[in-house]
Amino acid sequence: MRIAEYVSHDAVGLAELVAAGEVSPAEVEAVAREAAQAVDPLINAIVETWPTDDRPEPGSAPLAGVPFLIKDIGVTMAGRRMELGSRLAAGHVARADSFLMRRFRRAGLVTFGRTATPELAYGITTEPAFHGPTRNPWDPGRSAGGSSGGAAAA
Repeated sequence: MRIAEYVSHDAVGLAELVAAGEVSPAEVEAVAREAAQAVDPLINAIVETWPTDDRPEPGSAPLAGVPFLIKDIGVTMAGRRMELGSRLAAGHVARADSFLMRRFRRAGLVTFGRTATPELAYGITTEPAFHGPTRNPWDPGRSAGGSSGGAAAA
């Protein structure tokens, strides 16, 4: 799979390709990472990525094998940092999955990183001092917007 094909599908379409065996979850994840690495230096939407260790079997859940990024606030993933876009929470590691993270896992999503948010999600732009500003992918001279700026830009 190449980036052009990857971006032509939504999550349901990617899950269908995985379930049909047309691509493996590892292939889809590799392309998602490649796409993220290609654009993130310009837009600064992704705070952190990590290796995945919980790929579900293709077809075992509605979105099995679909790569996913979580917002750096409100969703905790056991053993992963959630810093709320703030220097005050720098280094905070979640002890448990939040309810929403458990739902994401049950749906089969493969979470490989987290996206930028304004400090404590309080702001109309995603420009925290902690990680720097997130830019609009269509016009890097503009902001990606507030609370979910990193998620939207990614």
